[in-house]
Amino acid sequence: MSTQIKREKPIKKQFQKKKFADLAVQGTNNSSIASKRSVELTYLPKLGVGSNAEKLQPGKPYFRYFVPKKIKRSPCINRGYWLRLHAVRSHIESILDSCQENITIINLGCGYDPLPFEMLDPQNPQYSRYSNRLNFIDIDYPDLLNIKSGVIKETPELLSIIGGIDPTETNMIISERYKTIPCDLYDMPAFEALLKSENLGHPNTIKIFIAEVSLAYMKHEKADDIIASCSKFPNSHFIMLEQIIPVGEYEPFSGRMLKHFSKNESPLQTVTKYQTIESQIERFRRYNFTNVNAGDMFQLWNSLSSNVHSKIENIEPFDELEEFHLFCHHYMICHATNNEQFKFNESIKFREPEVLPSLPISGLRIDSIDKIGFSKRFGSSVISKDSIIYTGGASPYRSDEADVINLEECTIETLSNMKLPDARVCHSYDSLMDGKLDILIGGRKAPHQPFNDVFIFEKQTASWEKVATLDYPIYRHATSSLSYDKLLLFGGNFCLKEPFLTITVKSETQIVVRSINCPDSIKSSIGAAMCYNEASNDVIILGGSSNGTEVSDKLIIMSYDDKSETLTVKKEVTNDLFKRYGSKIIHLTDDEYLVVGGTSPDRLFDASNSIITYNSRSDEIKSVRIPDHIWQGDELMLVGFELKKLNGKIIIFGGGATCYGFGSVNNSIYSIEK
Repeated sequence: MSTQIKREKPIKKQFQKKKFADLAVQGTNNSSIASKRSVELTYLPKLGVGSNAEKLQPGKPYFRYFVPKKIKRSPCINRGYWLRLHAVRSHIESILDSCQENITIINLGCGYDPLPFEMLDPQNPQYSRYSNRLNFIDIDYPDLLNIKSGVIKETPELLSIIGGIDPTETNMIISERYKTIPCDLYDMPAFEALLKSENLGHPNTIKIFIAEVSLAYMKHEKADDIIASCSKFPNSHFIMLEQIIPVGEYEPFSGRMLKHFSKNESPLQTVTKYQTIESQIERFRRYNFTNVNAGDMFQLWNSLSSNVHSKIENIEPFDELEEFHLFCHHYMICHATNNEQFKFNESIKFREPEVLPSLPISGLRIDSIDKIGFSKRFGSSVISKDSIIYTGGASPYRSDEADVINLEECTIETLSNMKLPDARVCHSYDSLMDGKLDILIGGRKAPHQPFNDVFIFEKQTASWEKVATLDYPIYRHATSSLSYDKLLLFGGNFCLKEPFLTITVKSETQIVVRSINCPDSIKSSIGAAMCYNEASNDVIILGGSSNGTEVSDKLIIMSYDDKSETLTVKKEVTNDLFKRYGSKIIHLTDDEYLVVGGTSPDRLFDASNSIITYNSRSDEIKSVRIPDHIWQGDELMLVGFELKKLNGKIIIFGGGATCYGFGSVNNSIYSIEK
């Protein structure tokens, strides 16, 4: 075999490998554009993006030309992609509103994004005032642009927006204000020649480069070269939407996201170099985009008005706030410019969240105690002798089963005689009268199908008895046993005027429900944590949301008077580590409490602060650090889980989450002890 043939083989193999990788990256466009089509069908008829959002006006459909099929995604994916659309378009509009100059928008890795047609359409009132000074250049792989160009040429509505096209161009579309130019962004000489050929150097023409998750698949050195090349043109802006992993690759959502893209042969490469918003800001400044504004997607969500939030809540039933928190903290929107005089719009000018101090380490440790594969979440449970009875939950579909988990024997048994009245999640299930009977309250089917029922399970007859119908449906409420026959219930519905109820069992068929007195400052919440310390007669509540967006950062200690059924605030402590939705709290001693899991609108929790202790006497917060072999190996996702005391140990079981479109995480069972 000649030397020439030997050389050609690895070159050919390398070419084939790159071609395969390119196709995998192009495949991500198909998934993304389909999700945006779902948003177009679900959201845009009622609420547009960009300036239309704050005006509560609908948006015009343009994705339909590229994805004619009707597609339906999950509520969390719909909300996430609506926010992605809003992120890019609102930042473009902030530039358009700041100037009167002509603007060229260069979409790097444009895919099938119909952005040029949205903004050039004279019949689109949202953008018609800008259209006469806008020009667009769509850049992507040749194969993908060939398909996009074919759709445009065959769609009269799109052709009428961009006007006449050059008939001599077979592989490109060239019109007065719109061009498609095929280019492999890995080929820097070709990319720089393309930019040079478009005469982008004029200082009175504003350039907006867009990279919506298009540079994320490149080696960071290559992506950096793209940014550096774009910064050479005066009066340039760069809008990037890209993944981040703020607390590292082992955080469960981060790990699942990275594995998803790797499995699809389109690994995220720049994120391993630029893991945080701070590193992205430094990156752009290093490559001469010195004026930078960047934040994660929940910061963008918080920039929307309460009217927009309310409108969105009414578009589609939604009860995935933990998942939405996790998604938003893994995507950042960055607007960078080399125009030092540019003023970022105050409504979307992001401020860095407060950096949390490092915590002292508590004397508690967490261990994995089984591998029995219990995979339900958002159920509720009681301790029965040496076992756990877990009711309802989802895996992934809502269940009406009751499971007995025996940790000594490592077994799970479904109780055929204890099937719930309806499949449900986010309910409460408690044991009263020394375990003689159990009480099930509320919960929901779908988010728009909550329950207001109360059932008692009488163990001797093994039967459910409906004993009450509450005035309001409730779910994601918190309960604690106050005494032999009395239960305290907090929250579960934003509309409750009395956030606390007591439920007293009179018999297997009769209960008494009363609202109890508490300070007006205590608002009904969902997703709050609560426990009752019998030794001190204190009720403790932490976190939760009173409106579906904002999450409380307070831990409130109240004394409970049983005779007057009154709660009085003894102490209120504010701390960012208490800002949790869906967490659990349990008392360890008279003064010390264990707080586990939940999600925050401000940040991701990590191995050092997902689990903490709080001492009410000293106000000291300590870390129950998750050891590396669990944090790095188990994907411990403290969402939708249960927390109980059993045989001298504290047990974490159940829980997990659907990580957006990247797959699901289910927990093992863990113990916490000294």
